[in-house]
Amino acid sequence: MRISILVLAVLLAGANGQGFFSGLMSFVNRFNPFRPSRPQPPRRPAPPPAPSFSSPSISSNPPPSFNPPPVSSISASSFSSAPVSSSSASSSNSPASSGSIQSQPLVISPSQAPLPATSSPPVPPPVSSSRRGNHQWAGGDYLLSWREGQNGLSWGQARQYCSSRGMRMISMDSPAKVQHFLNQVVADNAPYFWAGGRLSSDKRTLRWENGRSEGIRKGQHPWSFTGSRGAQPDGGRGSEECLAVLNNFYNDGSKFHDVGCSHRKPTVCEA
Repeated sequence: MRISILVLAVLLAGANGQGFFSGLMSFVNRFNPFRPSRPQPPRRPAPPPAPSFSSPSISSNPPPSFNPPPVSSISASSFSSAPVSSSSASSSNSPASSGSIQSQPLVISPSQAPLPATSSPPVPPPVSSSRRGNHQWAGGDYLLSWREGQNGLSWGQARQYCSSRGMRMISMDSPAKVQHFLNQVVADNAPYFWAGGRLSSDKRTLRWENGRSEGIRKGQHPWSFTGSRGAQPDGGRGSEECLAVLNNFYNDGSKFHDVGCSHRKPTVCEA
């Protein structure tokens, strides 16, 4: 058995490229208890252990978070005039805003924004319902019948017309009033009108509808200096007893004339 092992070792040594004797000696040396031990090569010192860096422990406790109350939980009385914008509420619940308090701006809708103070436009004074005319002068109301289409009235009919309107025929009993209505008939391009005056039969006195009377100065303003028979009044006794204003009828301007009461003319009424 030992011989077989020896032969096998010799054959293996030959196969590894060694000689027969070299292989035989190597085999014998393996089992020689007195062979000197082969010096061991010095061992390379082990490298020092690498320093360890321990990362700071991160607390597992989650950071404090602030969850704003939902918009619906805020009472209407707190922000009755300033609703919270929906965009602000959504941004406060985003991940980027966790752990911090997000201010929520108050958005005022245009319908709730206060309007700028504006001054009220001046209110015109109310028109008095007591006015019955279509012309005003010196605080009084007058009705010029030609503006109402009433042009064919006798002196008596003109008196009734003014009475039906709660007025009376005009009494031109002051210089200012005389001049104003002499100019007015010219401004309206009216040919003439009845005034509320009656002449006495001797043509010396003029009596007005308001009860006043005044003397007549023939041919002197406001009486015309001309007419069909000369200076006014020019009617005979008991004729042409009604007073009319004629607008340049005899190329004399706007003047007083005595006229027959049955003629047809417009009139001026006063309140």
